[in-house]
Amino acid sequence: MGDRYLAFISYSRVDSRWATALHERLERYRVPRPLRARAGLPRGGRVRPVFLDTSELAAASSLDGALREAIDRSRRFVFLASRASATSPFVRDEIQHLLDSGRASDFLMAVLDGEPGERLRPGVVPPFAQDLASGTIWVDGRGTDIPTQEAVLRLAAGILGVGYDELHQRDRRRRLRTIAGWIAFAVALGAVVGGILWQQHLQREALEPLAQEAAFVEYREARIREEIDGDPVLGTGNMVVVQRAEDLNGDGLLDFFARDSEPGVCGSAGCPMGLYMTRSLGDSYESVLSLYGLGGVPQTREEEGHEFKAVLGEDFVVDGAPIYSVYRWDGEAYALSEYEFHCAGTATEFCGPSGNRILPADEHAVAISAGVPLRVAPHAEAQPIWQSLSEYDPDEMRIVGHVEGTTWYLVQSWKTFCGFVDAADRAS
Repeated sequence: MGDRYLAFISYSRVDSRWATALHERLERYRVPRPLRARAGLPRGGRVRPVFLDTSELAAASSLDGALREAIDRSRRFVFLASRASATSPFVRDEIQHLLDSGRASDFLMAVLDGEPGERLRPGVVPPFAQDLASGTIWVDGRGTDIPTQEAVLRLAAGILGVGYDELHQRDRRRRLRTIAGWIAFAVALGAVVGGILWQQHLQREALEPLAQEAAFVEYREARIREEIDGDPVLGTGNMVVVQRAEDLNGDGLLDFFARDSEPGVCGSAGCPMGLYMTRSLGDSYESVLSLYGLGGVPQTREEEGHEFKAVLGEDFVVDGAPIYSVYRWDGEAYALSEYEFHCAGTATEFCGPSGNRILPADEHAVAISAGVPLRVAPHAEAQPIWQSLSEYDPDEMRIVGHVEGTTWYLVQSWKTFCGFVDAADRAS
């Protein structure tokens, strides 16, 4: 039984306005022609049909059976994450059916609860789906009553199985061709009036998010070509992928989290990501933070008394739960300030009501006794990650930080993987 729908939207009625707007904009969006065949779209090149139960199940004789069939016959499953949807029994049943069908890889998520740029709030994903959500690069839909164009394009890219960067670049070129056509028509009516309108349009467009992003990518790729001049890697496609763009210092210009994705720069611990601050639109960008690891795209948050937003990276994990590295502006660049551990997916009773604050350690290495367990939380009763460290070289262990107000340390065992040990377990 083939796909009837390109996507199934799972949501709470509390979020119906956002869901309805997403449904309408997805089905109205026309995919650029070069991507249609690869995405397997029917004639017309639009992202439709998309399943939304308010429009599809009005005449269904068996609601539960119709929902299960709709999920089974949808290419992708789009979950609108919020506190309301996380507690909805209908939404939980829909997600559970997807998992029971062995289709976790078809799961997409847009987060609606919280403030734009902050980390994922607890309670917006059902507890049983936390691991599924943590492995998903989610779309930020917070702070808006209806989805933005970026949110629509990111979800469309996930539904179609194409790269977001490729989709929005082609979409941007298509929109520019449309605009250029209108401008040409205006010029035909009057060269003077048309010229003035065209200049005004270019000035406005230069500050649009997509235009700022395109200018940054062009600048960064030019620098990479200078660095690898003559290397056969050139011509293999986009070498810079913008993962996130926002104004970090309130100057009205977007700053960029971007990965250099040319072959040869990624390893088993992930790909390098840099934070670039825009100094002058189109011709001056400064690297102010370098990150490298398996974690997702860094989040940001505004903090009282700070002009620059804080950056929260996921440089380390403990038993699948992220350790958030908090970077703050030091006047010249972003520097590591502290770590935050929220014990997602572990024994939260060991972590206190709001998680533990971990201060960076100055030590680069520490001697640890053979047989000492690495634990998933800073508590003697927490579950060990491994039975012992005897199979690893203790000399390769590195203290990452000290859990504030305790005798516990965060220890890096291998690449991005960490655990907690107590001071009493360290070799004298």
